[in-house]
Amino acid sequence: MCFSPCVTFNNTTTSTKSYTYVRDHMESTSIADFVPVKSEITASVAPGEHKVIEMHDGSELVLSALESGWDPTNRLSAIHAVREANEKGEVLTGLLFIDENQKEVHKILNTVARPLNILTQDELMPGVEVLEGINAEYR
Repeated sequence: MCFSPCVTFNNTTTSTKSYTYVRDHMESTSIADFVPVKSEITASVAPGEHKVIEMHDGSELVLSALESGWDPTNRLSAIHAVREANEKGEVLTGLLFIDENQKEVHKILNTVARPLNILTQDELMPGVEVLEGINAEYR
């Protein structure tokens, strides 16, 4: 996940969303790596099994598929499994966690159901008054 501070609306010394605040409080939450464009590597890993995949540069990636019968609704079990796989240098694959009670993202964000590329200009740009109302909600 990347956070990009909005220097237009939040660039004040007291804002936790300002460029300066975000720059001064950056913390890495994951490891990002670069894989150059090469031919596709495909693999299939059966439930409960591990497979070592050789990358183009000779390094190895260990995929570990979840056991069949895994309960993806158990949040703590999912966290534990990810940490355990990470300690072993493995990448866990499969449906790790799902919150069946979570609302759909369109309902959370109050977005339209129609694809953006078919919306009219008036729908995409409703005017200054609407924009001011939206911005007021975040102040």
